[in-house]
Amino acid sequence: MGFLTLAALALMGSGIFLMRRNLKAIGPGPSQIMDTFSQMEQVLPLRQEEMAPLGETSLELLAANPRKQQPAFRSKGMESVVIGTLYEEPGVALVWKRFNSKDMKALAVGRDSINTYRFLFKSAQVEATVDGQPLGIFYRTERVLRGLRTGVLLASLHPHPSQGESLRLQDREVLILPKDVMNDPSQLARRAFVMLVNSLGAEERAIILTVFLILFLQEKYTL
Repeated sequence: MGFLTLAALALMGSGIFLMRRNLKAIGPGPSQIMDTFSQMEQVLPLRQEEMAPLGETSLELLAANPRKQQPAFRSKGMESVVIGTLYEEPGVALVWKRFNSKDMKALAVGRDSINTYRFLFKSAQVEATVDGQPLGIFYRTERVLRGLRTGVLLASLHPHPSQGESLRLQDREVLILPKDVMNDPSQLARRAFVMLVNSLGAEERAIILTVFLILFLQEKYTL
């Protein structure tokens, strides 16, 4: 049984898990948050059919920085960028909105050729869904992604002896995140990560992109 399936079973019937349960305690009400997510999806600069395919075997083509041809733009309090591939094709479109709340820092939506990701950025953690299904919570300090309620470890980041950080899916080391790769604007054509495995399942791919997009937004745009 896959990671996403485990997370979904743990939350069967609970809707948008903590995103819905905790919204009243962190600022805007549930309806406003869900409306904002919908608006953000509408302003994403590209549709899925316009994105370069980044399947289980081509994920390593994703670059580390936004495309030169499509710099960040701002509209209605929202900011957006498109992360390109090594061939300057659109790889992932991102839009986010910041909030002046102690508990809720921002909402963000990402889209690639396969999935749509939603993120609720809080001070100590980030809640994530993929295609409307609950994935889990990324703990910023611990740098781990855990399934909701079950606490199952889905992914974890570990210092690499020479190259930055490695990402493990449970006990499987799958990629290397080069040191400072997202903080160096001269590295526009540099790979976002180096894959250590030859193939990935669809759920593993979704987890990898979830973690990468969270890191990209919090490190490059301080969400």
